[in-house]
Amino acid sequence: MLLALMVAWSAKGQQPVILWQKCFGGSKDEESRGMVLTSGGGYAFAGMSNSNDGDVSGNQGGDDVWVVSVNAANAILWQRSLGGTQEDWGRYIQLDADSNFLICGHSFSSNGHVTQNRGMQDVWILKLRRSDGTLLWQHSYGGTDIDIGYQIQPTADGGYVLVGGTVSNNYDVSGNHGKADIWLVKLDANRSIQWQRCLGGSEHEEGSSVQVTADGGFVISGFGNSVDGDLNASWGMYDGWIIRTDALGNILWQQTYGGSQNDGMRDVRPTPDGGYIAVGYTNSNDGMIPPGSYKGNQDIWVIKLNASGAVEWQRLYGGSGEDYAFSIEPLSDQSGYLVAGYSGSSDGDLTQNNGSLDAWVFQIDLSGAIVWQRSMGGSVHDRSRTVKQVAPNEFLVNAYVRLNNGDISGNHGGKDVWNVRICVPTVFYQDVDGDGYGTASATVSVCSLTPPAGYAAAAGDCNDGHAAIHPAAYDACNGIDDNCNGLTDENAITATTSPSGSTSFCQGSSVTLTAYPSGHQYQWLKNGNALAGATQSTYAASSTGDFSVQVYNAYCSSTSAAVSVSKIKKPKATITPLGSLDICTTGSVTLQANSGTGLSYQWFKGSKVLNGATQQTYVANKTGTYKVQVTNAQGCSKKSSGVTVTSSCRNLLQPEPLFVLYPNPARQETWLLLDAPAGSDGVIRITDLAGRQLLQMPLRPADRKVCLTIPQSSAGMLLVQVTLSNGHSKVLPLLVP
Repeated sequence: MLLALMVAWSAKGQQPVILWQKCFGGSKDEESRGMVLTSGGGYAFAGMSNSNDGDVSGNQGGDDVWVVSVNAANAILWQRSLGGTQEDWGRYIQLDADSNFLICGHSFSSNGHVTQNRGMQDVWILKLRRSDGTLLWQHSYGGTDIDIGYQIQPTADGGYVLVGGTVSNNYDVSGNHGKADIWLVKLDANRSIQWQRCLGGSEHEEGSSVQVTADGGFVISGFGNSVDGDLNASWGMYDGWIIRTDALGNILWQQTYGGSQNDGMRDVRPTPDGGYIAVGYTNSNDGMIPPGSYKGNQDIWVIKLNASGAVEWQRLYGGSGEDYAFSIEPLSDQSGYLVAGYSGSSDGDLTQNNGSLDAWVFQIDLSGAIVWQRSMGGSVHDRSRTVKQVAPNEFLVNAYVRLNNGDISGNHGGKDVWNVRICVPTVFYQDVDGDGYGTASATVSVCSLTPPAGYAAAAGDCNDGHAAIHPAAYDACNGIDDNCNGLTDENAITATTSPSGSTSFCQGSSVTLTAYPSGHQYQWLKNGNALAGATQSTYAASSTGDFSVQVYNAYCSSTSAAVSVSKIKKPKATITPLGSLDICTTGSVTLQANSGTGLSYQWFKGSKVLNGATQQTYVANKTGTYKVQVTNAQGCSKKSSGVTVTSSCRNLLQPEPLFVLYPNPARQETWLLLDAPAGSDGVIRITDLAGRQLLQMPLRPADRKVCLTIPQSSAGMLLVQVTLSNGHSKVLPLLVP
């Protein structure tokens, strides 16, 4: 059922509302120290009771461990008072691997349900059948002094790990460092001690929570004030203490956190990034507490640690009164954390206080910022120990309270266990046109993430009578502010065309035209007609004409101004010899390029530019192939075909040089030796006997010695062919062993 409620917002986070609250107990005192959710929307809690009336029956004498199972309708399914005639307390409840209840606490008794006591308080663990509360087994652990269990967790091997504090150093306890140590105990599936560790120094240390890490080790929270033993640093008085161990309880790292006053850590959880989130309290305003963050008296303290225990961020919460936290746990979607404790403040991060101490719960995001917070209770001391997420925006708070006033009703007398279901209301906006956006002037707040009929989760609709007009609409070119951002036709397009260079280009080339703005659809036009397939943001124009582009999207379009493109024809390039091409008789040959207005020339011999040869005619006095490049006034060029100047008397004018290979045979390289400079450029080729070319390299006119690198894996008889541009040619055999 949807509960319509107005939302209260502030800089201190959203204020949840109470959906229901219920007190559990009798005429004396009951406290809850832990809660666990069960299937079907139910839950169970464990703590202590010394009543034997109201909701409580079966008291064994004094304080008993009290375990209560509740269904989704908030009715008690069953309750059990467990213990003996002395003080017996439950401090933590957990579901075991078989979905039965696992409880950890302490016992002073040695009768009733308790079969053993080593002396004073012992750690006491119990297992109850979830369906009816039948005690399946129980076991005590400790020595002759005070031993207290705070938390127990199942392990992957079917056993358990528990943490607490011990003053003993006998029976089940060994290795105590001094006054009190954190006691870490690993049990097998039969609840026999596999190993136990006393962690601490010569002063007072105590553990409050333990979690199994991904590698099968453990992370423990607590406090201490030693500077010896397992602790190597102290900020002053009591410090928060986080310890990371391997699967055998050996310390991998440990770190103290705090300032000069009393500080402690009450709960720690592994985080998906491999680090840890811990919550506790601080009375310090120095040390590692950020300057200016302390709010007064005592603050809740959250620290985010990396995998090595270094602080990534930390924040203090509360006001000028006493503020304290017992637990922290992640949200189901890992988007933040829930913190439960109490507060005596009505300022700072809090918006109200019903008197003395109130149960205080709040949610933080992954950076520690408060998302919502709520203090609840009556006029005296009220404390919350646990808060659980039961729906995306609904939470179950487990606390204990004293009176019947403020937020509390139904108290049985003395202290009662108090369970409260709260929700963070969601604001929805009236959506008349059904487009998924409403108006901020008409809202409803409900305890649901689903909007009621006729409402939407988002506001900002500037025309709730037109379904096509809303903040997510595309602003079409229609003279209307379609997306409600105060602008009209903001997506209008102004198309332009930009050439990459000159729009007059030589035959065989082109000019690249680019359309703007980018990120749209395009159609290029020539002389006003669409060019088939020309739909990219660029177009290479290679013909004469007027080119434009149409830029468009689903709603708007624009056509650019035309760019005129012209193609320039290349000049003619021919060579006419003025006489014979044989230089034997005359010693030179005159070559003449074609004439024309505005033409310029550049002569080549082979591929080599002839410096200074820029006239229409060129006199060649050496054999070779000659070309001319003709350029017109517009800068367009064309190179002629080659004309070869020969010499029928070349043996007289240019004696054939002598070529020698050394060494021959050769393995990796050989030298081509010339008795005189080549006198002409040429080319050296190495082939095998099948004619396959293995190497080619140039020979320069001044060369007399050239190193030839023989290709790898070549063997047998190779042929080295030397060809000069003056007509000389020679083939030399080369043997490669």
